[in-house]
Amino acid sequence: MVILAASICTRGGKAILSRQFRDISKARIEGLLAAFPQLTNTEVQHTTIETDYIRYIYQPLEELYMILITNLHSNILHDINTLHLFTQTVVNICRSYDEHEILHNAFELLSAFDEITSFGYQENLSFAQIKSFLEMDSHEEKIQEIIAKNKELEAGEERKRRVKQFELQRKESSKKGLNNFQLLSNNQYQLTSRSSYNTDSVRKVEDNPNQINKPSTLKGKGMHLEKKHKQFNLYETAKHKDLKEHIFTNVDMKNDLDNTMSTEDIQIKIYEDIYITKTRDNIIQSLEIKGDLHLRVLQQSVAFFRLFLYDNENKEIQYKTHPNVNKTLFLSDKIIAHRDSTKPFPVNNSLSVLKWRVKKNKEINLPFNVNFRSSYSNNGYINIYIEYELVSDNCELKNVLISIPFQSSIIQETSEGITINHKKKFLEWQISEISYLNKSDCKNFTIESNSVESCFPISVNFNMKTLIFNIDVIKAELVDTGKTLSFSKSIEVSGKILIK
Repeated sequence: MVILAASICTRGGKAILSRQFRDISKARIEGLLAAFPQLTNTEVQHTTIETDYIRYIYQPLEELYMILITNLHSNILHDINTLHLFTQTVVNICRSYDEHEILHNAFELLSAFDEITSFGYQENLSFAQIKSFLEMDSHEEKIQEIIAKNKELEAGEERKRRVKQFELQRKESSKKGLNNFQLLSNNQYQLTSRSSYNTDSVRKVEDNPNQINKPSTLKGKGMHLEKKHKQFNLYETAKHKDLKEHIFTNVDMKNDLDNTMSTEDIQIKIYEDIYITKTRDNIIQSLEIKGDLHLRVLQQSVAFFRLFLYDNENKEIQYKTHPNVNKTLFLSDKIIAHRDSTKPFPVNNSLSVLKWRVKKNKEINLPFNVNFRSSYSNNGYINIYIEYELVSDNCELKNVLISIPFQSSIIQETSEGITINHKKKFLEWQISEISYLNKSDCKNFTIESNSVESCFPISVNFNMKTLIFNIDVIKAELVDTGKTLSFSKSIEVSGKILIK
């Protein structure tokens, strides 16, 4: 049940754009697409064609075809829904359906295809999510736009105020008989006097800061409009205070982060998601690992580079490279380099250059284990024991949360450290960190129940900085000179274990 390729071709079978999700050569895809028009029948309304080995699922796009090539065991209904998602993406990205427009938007289309399908399996995504991923909306950019727009508005208001002030002075001077030269001299004198007055005021406040807290008293009687005007300004200042603090705090944090992280030539971030299902006897039923390697080039002078990876020659790992990465070089030598050696990697842009996936149904060496035991008592209660054990001393786990469901409203006894989430009906054991200092621990609780089945499935969520399969970047160098480049590397692993 896998999609082999997603392609766009002409009515004559000429391939315009194709993304292979399995190891299929370019010549093989071109041959399959060239044979496709001969298999179609205009008198039949079906949009699927089966041969001895593969199945075509297609949809016309004016003078083009959007085609999914799958194996014969694939779920046809599921694939038709996937085809509609592919077609909707093409319609949204391209303004017309011709060869020039498809090639013009080839990079965006290939990126969208990779979001929809991973290793031939459709991701559980909607079109709105795919559109959001492609737009790559940035909160920091929005903040910068807000700041720039506010500065433009303030400058415009100041310009209008100066023009209005100059017009009023010109009218007054015309009544008094002053010429333009005298008016300009008076205006410059007022600005200079105002600046010196502000400077003197600041110096006085610095010399005597207690004057700030002293309220000013108004002499005389009657109505004072100036007092109300000051209250309005204070209200406006308080109204926008939180927004300004939020904007400038985020900008300062971003600048501090850039300053601290800009010491290396390249930034590398590795993300990995782990999902494991186990039996109560601690036997692995299924395991799925998805990884993603991102890099960011900080300087244009080092944009022509290549990365050397190490993966211990593990044949169980399925890799998928970015369309602009030299796939042949990576599969043969585990080197990440640009497909076109004359083009650099983008600067100051986080780019996902490599993804991998591992899916298996047999035992592997996990960094830690969670064990579950139970015993029945004579009065209708069950004693539950939950235990964790760290297997590798080199591994540290963070934010571990063990959640045990319960159906009964009576919980007789729990160990210290276990909390009761009445809203979700979970017993939760939270552990901030597991290391060699606290390699193992055990908790127990007693609930009223006739069957231990009510305590399953147990879920264990955790974070760590160690990969299950040792995929590592060992070197970065310039392509032309071979000069070694410095790089920073961070690893973020999030996992979930489900005990059924």
